[in-house]
Amino acid sequence: MELRTALPDDAAAIARVHRLAFGRGDEAALVAAIQPERTRPEWSVVAVAPGEGAGHATGEVAGHVAVSHADLVQAAGGVRPVALLAPIGVVPARQGRGIGGALVGEAIGRALAAGEPVLIVQGDSAYYRRFGFEPAAALGIAPPSEAIPGDAFMARRLGEVATDLRGRVIYPPPFAGPDDVAAQLVVRRRELAAELDRLVEPPPPGSTVGFGKRIGDGTTEAVERISTTAVARSIASSLADVDRALAKVVAGTYGRCDGCGEPIPPARLTAKPAAATCVGCAA
Repeated sequence: MELRTALPDDAAAIARVHRLAFGRGDEAALVAAIQPERTRPEWSVVAVAPGEGAGHATGEVAGHVAVSHADLVQAAGGVRPVALLAPIGVVPARQGRGIGGALVGEAIGRALAAGEPVLIVQGDSAYYRRFGFEPAAALGIAPPSEAIPGDAFMARRLGEVATDLRGRVIYPPPFAGPDDVAAQLVVRRRELAAELDRLVEPPPPGSTVGFGKRIGDGTTEAVERISTTAVARSIASSLADVDRALAKVVAGTYGRCDGCGEPIPPARLTAKPAAATCVGCAA
């Protein structure tokens, strides 16, 4: 059996692996939908097994594993990436031959080589303990949902686990459901942070910001800078609102009004997911 980095031409074979392994196309769709910026090419690995029987003279893709970044909403505030092992699958005809274990080991090795401090997985605890995984709660890492059993949400230490790794993992699209508010908040936070970074970039070397000696010298640019500063402040305020909402997700108080302590109506949270108060307390 050969383990190698997946190639673009492996897409159909990878989809077949997960379709056969799980009896549905969901996991295959997950692989195709993983955003390139959340993974690395070498984090998608296939297991190529020797062919068996007539018509299988060459090897076939018998298994696949992927690693990508989920988001960790830190207990101390902020969001950082954390490596997630998912999905992993082996075609039924090849199961029980150590292919799955080899893929898990390869994923661990590649995440370690990339400098990741921890690798998260959701699955059978008895199986993953064989590879050094432990309940993520032991590291202060909570699952995306309280519905996930604690022993099924596990972490593998790959290096020194700093205190900033404590918090709640939020699965990104496509792993998160369409109604996952925490995932929506994280996506919104990333959008706001990117826009803020773009706005606060320093002016190019040699540019004139000011009014200069002659009317018009730098005037347009100065006005634009003033306008940009106002927009940046607004974005920074929205970003702070999202961070506060995410902190409430970690604390388990999301959806409750900061003013009266009562639940915020779902309609308001749908319209404004980062809302900290009900309409009455916001007035």
